[in-house]
Amino acid sequence: MNPPPITQAPGAGLPFPQSWFVRMFGRAMLRRRRLDDALDDIEAIALRLATCAEALTDEWLTTPRLIAPMRGLEDSSRCWSPVMVLEHLSITGTAMLDMALALSQGQPVQLVVSTASVKPRGEKGREVIEEFRALHLGARARLREGWGADTAGLLHPHPWFGLLNATDWVRLTAFHLRLHERQMTRILA
Repeated sequence: MNPPPITQAPGAGLPFPQSWFVRMFGRAMLRRRRLDDALDDIEAIALRLATCAEALTDEWLTTPRLIAPMRGLEDSSRCWSPVMVLEHLSITGTAMLDMALALSQGQPVQLVVSTASVKPRGEKGREVIEEFRALHLGARARLREGWGADTAGLLHPHPWFGLLNATDWVRLTAFHLRLHERQMTRILA
């Protein structure tokens, strides 16, 4: 197997025009979605991604493939396998849902959000599919059970979108899944 191509370092961010657009308009774009619609998206996209991954051979599932640069995706994320996509979405999904719950309960979050710290290691196999499926298909029930009343009060910064409230973090989860669904489509093309 050939070594992966050299890409920018994890956490390098988006090219300037994209990063400027996200900083200026990202929160407004997120806030156009109702919370229930975001939760519907999380479930639908997660189901599509898990079903797609389950149908792949082990080789296709675990072999990184280089895709062309993609709007909204860091350069360091362009050479991933389908399993790496699901691993990344499990890492970020867990963190985003935890933040949303804490903020909704009026609890400040100490985690410094860093795109470099949520890159997959690519050491997992098929087991990541079930982890991913359980997390995202169980998100609505988990949020319903622990959701507090303070959904707009406390804010926590995202490195690209700025200060987000509890509901924004759930909306971002749906947006993020959609982005990586496009990535998965390109990996499998």
